[in-house]
Amino acid sequence: MQCVAPAKVNIPKLGRLLREEFMREIRSKAYAGFELVLDLMHELRTGFKLDAESVLIMCCINEAVMRPLVLNAKTPASVKAMPAAPEEYRGSISMLLVAERVNLPRETVRRKIKALIRSGWLFEDDEGRIRATPRLAEPTSQRMVRESFAAVKRYDERLRQLGFGGIYSPSPRSPGKSLREH
Repeated sequence: MQCVAPAKVNIPKLGRLLREEFMREIRSKAYAGFELVLDLMHELRTGFKLDAESVLIMCCINEAVMRPLVLNAKTPASVKAMPAAPEEYRGSISMLLVAERVNLPRETVRRKIKALIRSGWLFEDDEGRIRATPRLAEPTSQRMVRESFAAVKRYDERLRQLGFGGIYSPSPRSPGKSLREH
């Protein structure tokens, strides 16, 4: 294997000490970020029992399905609290848009979505839109959500360990308690 010299790094014109601090911060945050991604991928691959590409596709579809339900201010709180929200409050996504968002070949996405439909993780409506099967009420899904949140907390703790402020702050609903403690 041939070694390639690193590309010239574009570091802002700072004094030597500031430049060293800048690189320490960038390297530390990059490390913590990679650790978080690996942590999340492990949890999702284990929970879904899927390959990495299928997990990426599932994440893309679940985000699209949940976005209107979670972010639309007009969605009633009672609907947000339901174990399985009615379809009219849930979003959907096309296979083409999934392929664009995850940057995978359309045929790969089509094949993997069809397999995910056969396994019951997804469904396709009469108009060809893809949706995730509502499963948040299931213990396995709840465990994956709790473990994913725990991974984000570990990311926050790692940033603090490396000398940065972290990202975590307690929930405004119950000061001093994390989501896991609710």
